[in-house]
Amino acid sequence: MTTGSPTDPQMDFAFSDDQQAMIDLAAKILRDTVTHDSLRELEASGAPFHVDAWQQLVDSGLTGVCISEANGGAGLGLSEALAILVECGRVAAPVPLLPSIVLAAQAIDKFGSDQQQAWVRDAITGQRILTVALAEDNAPDPAIVGTTAVRTGAGWRLQGTKTAVLVGPAADLVLVPATTAGQTLVFVVDVAADGINVESQTGTDHSVMGRIVLDGLEIPADRILGPTDASHVFDWLLATGTLGVCAQMAGAADRALQLTGEYARERKQFGKTLSFFQGVTQRAGDAYIQLQAMKLTLWQASWKLETTGSADMEVPVARYWASRGGHFVAFAASHIHGGTGFDRDYPLYHYFLMCRQLDMTLGSENQQLATLGQLLAVPGINLGEAF
Repeated sequence: MTTGSPTDPQMDFAFSDDQQAMIDLAAKILRDTVTHDSLRELEASGAPFHVDAWQQLVDSGLTGVCISEANGGAGLGLSEALAILVECGRVAAPVPLLPSIVLAAQAIDKFGSDQQQAWVRDAITGQRILTVALAEDNAPDPAIVGTTAVRTGAGWRLQGTKTAVLVGPAADLVLVPATTAGQTLVFVVDVAADGINVESQTGTDHSVMGRIVLDGLEIPADRILGPTDASHVFDWLLATGTLGVCAQMAGAADRALQLTGEYARERKQFGKTLSFFQGVTQRAGDAYIQLQAMKLTLWQASWKLETTGSADMEVPVARYWASRGGHFVAFAASHIHGGTGFDRDYPLYHYFLMCRQLDMTLGSENQQLATLGQLLAVPGINLGEAF
């Protein structure tokens, strides 16, 4: 992507030829493997993710896009990883790219000790599935962590419950944020350890999730990710995870709107195609505007987080538009399709459910407005820099 100032009107978020070639490869793999029929089969089987699509992403090396070359990755950045997540959303691909690679493996790659780096290499080669436990029961704001960590003679004792953990039942390791002494630390937890119980959950989009109960789990001191005062690791996970959700939502909304355009040009009512009617075209036009806002705020927040390490205003703005826009596009698409939009044998069904699930992940539209309001109330904030 072309760099510049967040307020520079000449800023260009276009990808380079090399980046676009990587995105095109990911798109081809996902289009060829994740079909409507394969998604229906996956739902019926209850499998945690699309194994064929995931293995092909691993074999192509795309799982290492945001991982350092020292750990066998491509050494690229967050923007490239988000671009692949957009393609995942565009086919409603149930693959563990976001939890295992973009979040867990990349976090260990950035902040982990030398001893912990082996987990990164295992993740990008598909030998291990990693995930991150960010959401908690009855906690609409993922920044509020109720799970606790208490020092013991040999390490730490974790107590708490995490919910809606992506691919939780299939994971080998999970990153668990927990509070201690007024700060939030991140621990690398083995799901096979004593004191941890993983229960299976099903998302609105039929995705496999996990409810993880930590009941006095004892883990050694070397399982902390980063130094013992590294609250910034949790902040990074939350910001990156939020943008990952935004990317998938943008891809799903983009494809839903594309399907809607195709349908409106072909479907006839009263002897004319739906695209002839003003009410239909205006609804589709409004959805297109929402989609563009989703994309612009996503790439602006991604650029800011990558270049400065902090995007306190940009991330909730992107999440707000992802939630608002994804909701609008999903319902507009279903409305224009009529009854066909809710037919399980028609592809739009997958995108509607995916947008609904993502809308509930890591903070809703209203939660992002509350976050932005709190930030705007901070004395001395420069609104010109924020927007």
